[in-house]
Amino acid sequence: MTDLKSKWRDVCNRSEERQRKLEEDLLFSGQFKDALQALLDWLCKVDLPLMKEGPVHGDLDTVIFFKEQQKNCEDELNGRLSQANQVKQLDDSWNKVSEAARARSDRLEDALTNAEELHRRVKMLFEWLSDGEMELRFNGQLQDDQDECVDQIGDHKRFFEELNEKEHEKNDILCHPDAVSAIRHWITIIQSRWDEFSNWSRQRDHRFEEHIKQLRNSAELLEELLSWLTNKKTR
Repeated sequence: MTDLKSKWRDVCNRSEERQRKLEEDLLFSGQFKDALQALLDWLCKVDLPLMKEGPVHGDLDTVIFFKEQQKNCEDELNGRLSQANQVKQLDDSWNKVSEAARARSDRLEDALTNAEELHRRVKMLFEWLSDGEMELRFNGQLQDDQDECVDQIGDHKRFFEELNEKEHEKNDILCHPDAVSAIRHWITIIQSRWDEFSNWSRQRDHRFEEHIKQLRNSAELLEELLSWLTNKKTR
């Protein structure tokens, strides 16, 4: 009986050792899927209830057999430790990559929102600049009538106030987190058009000031002339 148990254990040990080597060969040859499946199959074959609650008492030969059986199981477990570690490493790497992918996806969603907002604001600013240029271009004729010129100056001052408000929007666009090398040419265009438009508007403001001065001076001269003529007639 003892000799039979010994031979049986020897056959089982050799069979398990051969199976373990075959599985390691599969792993090292790159057939990770097959090696992983073999590890899962082995884990499924382990009788956990027997290991936890199975019999441990008996005569000397039986207890020795149980201990040797347990030792074989522990040896098998230790022999598969490298595979388990690789699986753990795979799981850790998978979690890290998955977490990084989710984080990048969130960042891309935020970047898309920012880019869409930037695109909308740039488009609106360009439209406002185009409308403003049309207004300056086609309303550029200075009126000779003083009251009409005063109205023009009032309109232009309101326009100039709006220009100052829009300058804050322009600066926000240029400081946008997406305003980097990828849209550097748009930044250059915006700044160039803005500078040109601002200078044009300031020049027009200066022309209004000079023109209203001339109109007022002319009005004063005309009033003095009329007063002089009136005095001459009364004499």
